[in-house]
Amino acid sequence: MGCWRTKASYFKDALKKTEDISELQKVIIHERYIRLLESYERRCSRLSLIFHTARILITVGSLVVPALLSIQYTNTGSSNPYPDADSLSYRIYWTTWVLSLLVTTSNGVVNVFKLDKKYYFIHTTYQQLSSEGWQYIGLTGRYSVLANSTATHSNQFIYFCHMIEKIKMKQVEEEYYKLSETHEATKHPQTQTQTQATDSLLPMSPLKPVGEMVKSLPPELRSQLVGLGFKSSDSVENGSSNPIEETTVSVFTDLSGNTIKE
Repeated sequence: MGCWRTKASYFKDALKKTEDISELQKVIIHERYIRLLESYERRCSRLSLIFHTARILITVGSLVVPALLSIQYTNTGSSNPYPDADSLSYRIYWTTWVLSLLVTTSNGVVNVFKLDKKYYFIHTTYQQLSSEGWQYIGLTGRYSVLANSTATHSNQFIYFCHMIEKIKMKQVEEEYYKLSETHEATKHPQTQTQTQATDSLLPMSPLKPVGEMVKSLPPELRSQLVGLGFKSSDSVENGSSNPIEETTVSVFTDLSGNTIKE
């Protein structure tokens, strides 16, 4: 491999040396994340070339064209209003025409395809994807903490995949098509709250059963749950409880303003 290496190639080397994830998880990361990162690298390179070339043509051409127009007819030694092909004014005329056409075309391409917006957004998404990958490999940031256990690449794998898909879908919505939140809320009103709840990343795995989640609670908290109406510590782990009996309390106020309960 040459001296020029991309961020995806460095991530591949770090992924090969990671030992606490399975081969299937490595394949998923390679096929989804690394290929996605390489695709964004190519898009960033192409957009950088086109965007900066267009900006240079627009900026420089906008300055050169008026200057060339001002000196186009400065040849006072000739009385011929139509200069020949070898004269300086003839060459300046066609040079000005070509530059003006390039400036107008470049400005039109940038506005039609929104190259400025795509340039900034694709580069931002690429840097965000790269940052998520290195945070996952280094177990830092959002991947450094897990409730009541040590964070590893294996138990943080589901959160990493979730964040990659979330970043990707955000880019798709911004660049191609953005769903109407009002339409979605009208179409699925009962699932709107669930979608908002699952959209954020929780510290505990959403696939973990309730019994296993309760097992990880401190003993004091488990005993308080039993005191609130659960049958026993075993029923707490199974997620079942006794129905809490309702009691009716009558409250009266006498003439002196004191409250009496019956």
